[in-house]
Amino acid sequence: MMSYDLHGMWDQGNKYTGSYLRGHTNLTEIDIGMDLLWRNNIDPQESGYSSSDVQTYYDPVSTVKYNVYNGNQWISYDDAQSWQDKMRYLTGKCISGVMIWALDQDDGMHRVLAALLGEDALAGSLMEGGDLSTKQKGELTDQLAAYTGQTRYVSEFCTDGTSHQNDADYVCATGFSSVATAHAPQQKLGYWIGDVCDTGKYRHICCPTDAMPKNCEWTGAPVRSEVGCSSKCGSDQFQLNVDLYVDASREEPCYQGDRALCCDGAQAINQCTWTSCQKLASTQDKPSCPGGSTYMTTRSRRRRW
Repeated sequence: MMSYDLHGMWDQGNKYTGSYLRGHTNLTEIDIGMDLLWRNNIDPQESGYSSSDVQTYYDPVSTVKYNVYNGNQWISYDDAQSWQDKMRYLTGKCISGVMIWALDQDDGMHRVLAALLGEDALAGSLMEGGDLSTKQKGELTDQLAAYTGQTRYVSEFCTDGTSHQNDADYVCATGFSSVATAHAPQQKLGYWIGDVCDTGKYRHICCPTDAMPKNCEWTGAPVRSEVGCSSKCGSDQFQLNVDLYVDASREEPCYQGDRALCCDGAQAINQCTWTSCQKLASTQDKPSCPGGSTYMTTRSRRRRW
């Protein structure tokens, strides 16, 4: 998709640009910019910011926070201090709105928004679910599936990978791709597929192709002379599935425990946990959450047979 710089809107009086539409990705202009670096003897191998001698300064008049390093290098940025001063200025001018360029560079904990709006305002106005339509909620669920695994499933029949076992019963369906293979994986939480594959055969763990989990790896296989598997994902990962065998071809069972297929998680989601099953007196009642936690949503256990 082409990106355009709308000079005609805000630079029409600039004699250097004029009222023209210009592309952001014009290689000839990029070359001119690079030439400026070469003419000033900038080393193309320069690695950028790398220094242990960093001094931080703040100018309360311009509300600019900046770091100085290597004597003559600097980086400017915003943080909670500069955001608060900017918000005081905007509030004093009765400005009714504010934007950040670019908000998608915030982290999973929304630290930029929290610094700008305050923790209480952020929790109260932006983190309560909003007024999304049913369609929008479904689209958001699909987008987050890469970090929850909620739309993954396991292929129905075992396969040895040969071409005659290549239909949807043996491999992932259209629109899904195989994340990994396993010998005796879970189909749903707490439920393993009843028929264990023969030696040399396996099942596929399938996820939507447009929402594939990232950097998935099996953990928990026995080490040295230990007996049994000990699945455990890292704090920045989530568990996509488990297997009762040391490998997908059934060379060796775990005997006890299981292996875990761990994938990259999202920090904001990883901080959320599901409670145990609760019976509510009324459909209007909300489940109770542990201290320090806030209720967000519910789910019920369903098995795929």
